[in-house]
Amino acid sequence: MSTQGLNCQSRRSERGPIRATVHKDNDILADAAPAVSGTGLGVFLEDDDFFRFVVPAGATVDANVLFTDIDGDLDARLLDGSGNTLVSGTTTTDNEIMSWSNTTGSDAVVVLQVFVWPFSAEPCNAYDWNLSITP
Repeated sequence: MSTQGLNCQSRRSERGPIRATVHKDNDILADAAPAVSGTGLGVFLEDDDFFRFVVPAGATVDANVLFTDIDGDLDARLLDGSGNTLVSGTTTTDNEIMSWSNTTGSDAVVVLQVFVWPFSAEPCNAYDWNLSITP
């Protein structure tokens, strides 16, 4: 775990210090925490968060990473179990919204990666995330 973010506070908001995620052992793909949503989380530059879930064959997952961009530019990706990018959310505005349809013919382990854009004006940000999986 990076110690950089433990006292990270956005200079642009009055939110106060940003806390690390409760799953701080989820900093690499292999340690992705099993989950389907998260609230009140924090991510720090060079200390990405990874969460895994299963998308059934033929289903579509819609993933939302919700944050205020002025407090730190976050990006997100949906990855397959090997770390290959399925879809990316890389806007320079609030929130990253992604959708992926599983056409592989079998259930797929998918990983959500949330990270601070390397050139963000702020080294951290708080976020929530959720997903829906529809057949």
